[in-house]
Amino acid sequence: MADPSASAPTPSISELMGGMVMTICISLIFYGVTTAQAYVYYLNSKRDSPWIKTLVASVWIFETIHTAVVLRFLYYMVIISFGNPQSLALIDWSLGVMCVSEVLILALVEGFYIYRIWILSKRLIILTVPLVVLLIARLGFTLSTAVYGLLARSWDAFQHTFSSSFSVLMACSFSAVVDGLIAICMMILLRHKQTGFNSRTDNVLRWIMAYSVNTGAISMVVSIVIAITYSTMQDSLLFVGLVILTGKLYANSLLGMLNARALMRQKANKTDSGLVELPTFNNRTTSICSHPTETFQQKTQEGADEIIKSNTSGDEDQDSVDILSTGKAVESRGVHVRIEVQHGDV
Repeated sequence: MADPSASAPTPSISELMGGMVMTICISLIFYGVTTAQAYVYYLNSKRDSPWIKTLVASVWIFETIHTAVVLRFLYYMVIISFGNPQSLALIDWSLGVMCVSEVLILALVEGFYIYRIWILSKRLIILTVPLVVLLIARLGFTLSTAVYGLLARSWDAFQHTFSSSFSVLMACSFSAVVDGLIAICMMILLRHKQTGFNSRTDNVLRWIMAYSVNTGAISMVVSIVIAITYSTMQDSLLFVGLVILTGKLYANSLLGMLNARALMRQKANKTDSGLVELPTFNNRTTSICSHPTETFQQKTQEGADEIIKSNTSGDEDQDSVDILSTGKAVESRGVHVRIEVQHGDV
């Protein structure tokens, strides 16, 4: 009688590791992008609060640790296990460290997104608590996957054990649900923030909505692809490379959003030529641009006087006060006036 094990041929090195090595190479490129974005962020982060700067530094540090462990894992699979199929079939300890560092990155990034939803929704608990519960469940299943992998000791046992398979599929499912819900909540809340009066602010909000939807959709698709490749490609470690890539996507989405926000803020605050800065009052800056005209608008001038009076009152409840909020120029005796409030964003 033929040996049953002989009917299942051993996968070749290219089948087993080809897709994983390619995705790891792509993830290393993303780490370079993350480092560049972190550098750009700190060049333009004067208005941000210290805790946001600490968040960015923490994400980059965990990304660096994650990348170093990924290189250790790749070295084990390609160099140490070269010509040794038995060693190649084993799960190295570096995989568990990778999962822990990735969980920390996911907790920071998605926790930040949920916090922004909490602020935008005016601290609506019924909206944010379910997101927190889903995020905790997702992180728990990711950590349990790492534990099952280290206990299984081999890739074959890991992929054919019910507990580990269930943990992987649940982690991917919760990941897709959380990413999709965060993107939808951000889109709805930002849409309600549109005023219809200030086209510059509305353009910024529309851009942030599009960015949130795109990044959430990409992360959700990657999670679904991980579940599919894990279930259908039993002779390939492509799903491992995609899991490694996931952490890079989250770090890049956070830094990309922060850097793009600063860029859009600069564009929104861009004025005509001839800008003259006046003394500041309570962190507020008054700017005057020369703009000759013969038009005089009495009502708009009264509104300007009101804002100038409030400028010295110490009221700091709003992030930006702009006389141009109606979309019309404020013109009086050849002078164009604009008032701005400069605060750190949430």
